Amino acid sequence: MSVKLCLVSAKWPKIERPLGCGHDTPSSLTSSVVISLGSLNPDFEAYTFEQLKLERQAAFRLPDKTYDIWRWRTIYTLAQNEAIFCISFIPKEPHKAQIIQVMRLKSSPEEARSLELFCHDLFSIKFILPVKNADQVYDLSQRSVTETISQFTLPVKAVIEKALASFSKDSRSLGLALTLEEDGKQRTYIWLKG
Repeated sequence: MSVKLCLVSAKWPKIERPLGCGHDTPSSLTSSVVISLGSLNPDFEAYTFEQLKLERQAAFRLPDKTYDIWRWRTIYTLAQNEAIFCISFIPKEPHKAQIIQVMRLKSSPEEARSLELFCHDLFSIKFILPVKNADQVYDLSQRSVTETISQFTLPVKAVIEKALASFSKDSRSLGLALTLEEDGKQRTYIWLKG
C-alpha cells in the first residue's frame, strides 16, 4: 500500500487581505481567503511505507546544515502516521519559494487540484490550511511540547513529539500547523515558536 502526498512548494500567493481581519493571532481569526490547491502548482508523490521509513532514515543521516533538512525530517516523520492529513509550515519569509504545505492525497491528482484551501494573512504570520479555522493554537514560548500533545492518542502523540523536535530547529519557520483526521473528523492544531 502506498502513501500519496501532495507537496506545495511556493511563494505566498498574492491575495488581498479580507475585511474584518484585524487581529494578529490565529485563535482570533474570523475570515480567510479561499484558493484552489491547483493554483499553487502542487507536486504529487507516492511512497510505500517502507520508502517513507528509508527516506526518514536518510534525512536524519544528512548533516543538520543541509538546506531544508529540518522540514524534510518533519515531513517524513509525520507522513508515517495515517491520522496526519495535512502539514502546513508557517514561514518566516513567506515571499520566498519554499515548502509551505504537504497533504495526504485521498483522491486523484486531478480531483485534488480543485480542493479549497484557506489562506490566513495575519500581518506577521501567513499560513494555508485545509480548514477555515484552527481548533487549538499553542505558543511554545509559554507551554511545553509535552503539555500541548497530552490529549493525543499514543501513536499520534509519539509522531507529533518527534516532528516538533525537528521543527523546533527549522530556522525558516515561525510555526507548524497539523490537520488530523480521525473517525471522519478533522481537527487542526497550530504550534507557534513564540
